[in-house]
Amino acid sequence: MKARTVVTSFLNAGAVHGTSPEAAIRCTDFEESMYAQLLCGLVRRNEVVRVGTVFATAFLRAITFLERHWHELCHDIGTAGARYGVLSDPACRHAVNAVVARPDPELADAIAAECSAPSWRGIVRRLWPRAKYIEAIVTGSMAQCVPMLDFYGGGLPLVSMVYGSSESYFGINIRPLDPPDDVAYTLIPNMCYFEFIKVDHDHDTVSGFHNAAPQFRFVRRRNVVLSVDADKTTEDDLHRAVVAAAKRLLEPPLGFVLIDYTAYADASSVPGHYVLFCELTPPAPRNDDVVARVMVACCGAVEEGLDAMYRQLRGRRDIGPLEIRVVSPGAFDALMDARVARGASVSQYKTPRCAARAEDVALLDALVVNRFFSDASLAT
Repeated sequence: MKARTVVTSFLNAGAVHGTSPEAAIRCTDFEESMYAQLLCGLVRRNEVVRVGTVFATAFLRAITFLERHWHELCHDIGTAGARYGVLSDPACRHAVNAVVARPDPELADAIAAECSAPSWRGIVRRLWPRAKYIEAIVTGSMAQCVPMLDFYGGGLPLVSMVYGSSESYFGINIRPLDPPDDVAYTLIPNMCYFEFIKVDHDHDTVSGFHNAAPQFRFVRRRNVVLSVDADKTTEDDLHRAVVAAAKRLLEPPLGFVLIDYTAYADASSVPGHYVLFCELTPPAPRNDDVVARVMVACCGAVEEGLDAMYRQLRGRRDIGPLEIRVVSPGAFDALMDARVARGASVSQYKTPRCAARAEDVALLDALVVNRFFSDASLAT
């Protein structure tokens, strides 16, 4: 048997069922496939009882794609024709046109009315009124997507059914309606071979047992760290600090939501410092004193959330003030596109929490619209 990802295995086994024809799912052009699946999903909206993707970031990307293309989608629904400029793949276009068989201007107008509303809060529930939940992995590095999923979902439960790797699923959530923070996965002992190694870490990753099978919570991937001096900031440390600080952005008068983030240790100056690239919605206005004050406070809040070693080195000025670089809308989509162009899998892509590659930093730097530095005085 050829080695392949678990998602490919599911597709080849015919295990994926939904509103889209197989040709739309297998289309190799990401933009065409996304357009085709959204078009079919909207035409068959009353058949949809759940929505989702493997990872939460992919679901949010589908929503932002819908924000950019709902006019064209409504046109195609109203006229019963997938635009030839979008669907150039003959098999995909033929399969989609079989789904969009008749013009439906009434449906097109109903969808347009929802998409043109002043706010997209609850847009998933409004467009797919029979949907009962959003299914996606929202644990680990995907946890920062929860506020946006709640915003777009309008209160729909978030369900993380499984956890796995590119090769196999290895944990199942037997309490799917638990809140994301409480989700634990039960190890599936006959799904694949496992090798465990001992690691030194303060967190207890085994949270209990179901019969004899251990249940675990995802904490972090190993060796994902930021370091300037003697500090070592893990993915989990960084995530907890960023999520806690981002709550300040949600509060009045700003009401900003963190779309995505990544970080790197900038050693181009002395002392070096941590840099956070952040994408916000709605986009933060420039030269706004209130925004600047809150963003500077967020820089300090992230630092306060990091470990004692970081705070000690920062207080001694061995590490410079943490910097937040706000990027323009779509910056993290552009990062994903660049990674996919270099060979990453669309279905398996996750935003790197540590931007270790110079090309990733250069791409995001070119999209920076504002910069803020911490003014916190951290005690030594």
